[in-house]
Amino acid sequence: MEKTNSAKTDMPNYDQLVGQSLNYKRRGWGFVLFVFLLSVAASLIIYLFDVRFTILVNIILTSMGIFGLTWFVLFIVGYARFGYDEIPSPSFAGVADGLKDAVIITANDGSVVYSNDSYIKLALRANNDNSHGENAPEIAFYGNSEISDELYNLANAARNGQEYYAEMRLKTAGESETGKPLWIAVQVTKVVAGNFKGGALWQMQDISNRSARQELMINKLRQTIDNLDDAPIGFLSSNPDGEITFMNTTLARWLGGKYGNEFEQNKLAHVVGDNGSMILSYQNDDFDDDANVNVDQSIYVDFIKLNGESFAAKILHRVKVVQGEVEKISSFVMPEKNLNDKLGQVSPDVLFSRFFNYSPLGMAALDENGVILSANPAFNRMFSQHKTANNKLTDLVSEDSRPTIERVIEQSLVGKIEAVPIDFTSGVDDRNCGQIYFNRVRSGVGKTKTGKEHVQLIAYLFDTTEQRTLEAQFSQGQKMQAIGQLAGGIAHDFNNVLTAILGNCELLLSNIKSSDPSFPDLMGIKSNANRAAGLVGQLLAFSRRQTLRPTLLVLSDLLSEMRLLFDQLKGKNVAITIHHGRDLGWVKVDHNQLEQVLMNLVVNAGHAMPQGGKVTISTENVSARKIRELDRQEMEVQDYVQIKVVDTGTGMTEEVRSKIFLPFYTTKKIGQGTGLGLSTAYGIIKQTGGYIYVDSQVGVGTEFNIYLPRQYPDDETLKEMSSKREKKTEVLTDLSGKGTILLVDDEEGVRSFAVRALQARGYDMLQAENGVEALKLLNEYDGQIDLIISDVMMPEMDGPTMYNSLPDKFRHVTTIFMSGYAEEVYRDQIAENANVGFLSKPVGIKKLAETVKLYMSKDK
Repeated sequence: MEKTNSAKTDMPNYDQLVGQSLNYKRRGWGFVLFVFLLSVAASLIIYLFDVRFTILVNIILTSMGIFGLTWFVLFIVGYARFGYDEIPSPSFAGVADGLKDAVIITANDGSVVYSNDSYIKLALRANNDNSHGENAPEIAFYGNSEISDELYNLANAARNGQEYYAEMRLKTAGESETGKPLWIAVQVTKVVAGNFKGGALWQMQDISNRSARQELMINKLRQTIDNLDDAPIGFLSSNPDGEITFMNTTLARWLGGKYGNEFEQNKLAHVVGDNGSMILSYQNDDFDDDANVNVDQSIYVDFIKLNGESFAAKILHRVKVVQGEVEKISSFVMPEKNLNDKLGQVSPDVLFSRFFNYSPLGMAALDENGVILSANPAFNRMFSQHKTANNKLTDLVSEDSRPTIERVIEQSLVGKIEAVPIDFTSGVDDRNCGQIYFNRVRSGVGKTKTGKEHVQLIAYLFDTTEQRTLEAQFSQGQKMQAIGQLAGGIAHDFNNVLTAILGNCELLLSNIKSSDPSFPDLMGIKSNANRAAGLVGQLLAFSRRQTLRPTLLVLSDLLSEMRLLFDQLKGKNVAITIHHGRDLGWVKVDHNQLEQVLMNLVVNAGHAMPQGGKVTISTENVSARKIRELDRQEMEVQDYVQIKVVDTGTGMTEEVRSKIFLPFYTTKKIGQGTGLGLSTAYGIIKQTGGYIYVDSQVGVGTEFNIYLPRQYPDDETLKEMSSKREKKTEVLTDLSGKGTILLVDDEEGVRSFAVRALQARGYDMLQAENGVEALKLLNEYDGQIDLIISDVMMPEMDGPTMYNSLPDKFRHVTTIFMSGYAEEVYRDQIAENANVGFLSKPVGIKKLAETVKLYMSKDK
């Protein structure tokens, strides 16, 4: 069935059929005239015969006369009209009855006002309807269940004053006059003629002949397709986008399928590979705008079966181009067994064609002017082109690469071939780069006017894009590692200095009152020393040498806790939206450090939106499969939990984006930023085992993506973690104690401060400058040692080496390592169950005393 809401030009026009030929049958005229004449007659009788009636009768007769006279006058002057029925005039009925097409007019309620003879015959033939055209079509054709929906749509359009068109096959109508099934075209049109408004005109035309021709064509097409399906050679057609639109059964079976429709809508690359798809596909920009041509080719390609096996085939390929647009691509396929020579061997032409088309090495033939005559898919892919033929090679490379290639081509044409590769960058996509070699061959097409032979150049291209990318990543990694080592070394030494400054400052503060004039100065020293310690901590974070305390947590909980903090940090007119992913997995991170990362990203986003904007923070689980699809080579393929922070700020250029994780790099004004925020975030995420990436577009905004390894803790681990949360940390108020402590540190300032601080709290102190001196002291000491405090990095002998060399009588003594580096720097040098602790520098009096008290209490 076909339907439309527009009128069809092959059916009579409504105005031509109806025009203004409808007249009216008056209703009420006889009654009014009778009342008028009766009133006149009564008046005459009264006047002539002097008949006397009661006053009531006189009033009634007078009123009737006045009523009739009044309506008569109003009707004559045109101000009143009587009721009417609209029916076709004799002229309309005569025309409509003579039409071969069926015509009916229906009222708003669906009743038939008029029907011509053709409709009566059609209704009788359709369903033996003997109503003489009084039944509407939905009743007259009720036996045709398959067209009931269309009949309803037509009737509904008629009632609502809408136009509607449909073509229907009356299957129960028997045979039409032509001996073929009866097909009719039905058009419904609103009737507006004179004062008759609200009806509908139905026109029904017998289109059996036209439909029969269409069915015949369809049957022939079906027969042709059946013949093509069973042909001894394969056939497929595709569109310019490289999608298969048809494949015959023969080719489908060769590929391991049953029917061609199994492969339709698939990409050509699924059956011929990427190289084959590039050979067979054509784009509209391959042709001139006014081109009307058929491009015929004979190509050898490899087909890929469903089981992964492949077979070679020859393709007779035709591309139909109309007005510069690729209309159709058709291919006949002959399998490999038909390509062998008489001895059953594959011909050299076939072997060379397959080698050329499927070689991973880019190859192209150039004429004497450097114009590409032909190229294989690997060569075309290098320049992100579907076809490179008819282009000059020098036009496809970058401007920087062009002079060198032009020089080498000129030298190669005269026989001066350079055997060294030429590095170049694609001018079409500057992300692609490679190396190219040239070789000179004779073309075999005669000689020039000067008698010289025509020559060609064969260009061999190696794609080095991935190699260059890996080299750049490795170089960047080495640079970041070197900067990290430098920053870590500086931070470690600076932490020793800060420990001495903070410690001695606290010693002074403990001996003076707040009213002392020097008290504010000492507090200023302490405050700035703590600030410096914070900067050093950021350097250690970047170098991934800070001490982390990772715990299992769910990011939804962390973000919920930080919501109020985000609102305070976001900036003016900045809205923050948080989307929590469903069923988020566990991650193992340092709670405080991850908070620092997120706060830094939110603050930076606010600074990027001085006029206001939006920050969106979202989380989700990312499977290993999705990570593989991301194709980030440095990422380990596993499950992750992702945090995405997106802002609608000013964005950043590629140059800025490539430097934002470097320490001390900042785009802010002097004094407004240290340039350590994002480098700190980078170091924290990397030390956690995760990854952080940034994408940005100027004028659009910036997006940070953080990937943290997903953890799968067992029930016992979760139960243990829950019990630890319930335990309250004991607050130490009395920091005094008794015992002998050995302090080992190469920094005189650190030793001096720590010894004085601990002696003031009741401990007996021994001290040594390095590990060698400490071991000598222990070997000579006969007393009891209750605790050893040692620096990790020291000249001559470091702390872990000293610990492993302790005399037997002191092997049981707890050792606390102090370091400006992370705790991990020494863990691989001592036993896993070693009796050791850790104290991070810089350290103040209170932290030092608390740690000593805690470990001394454990040993008792």
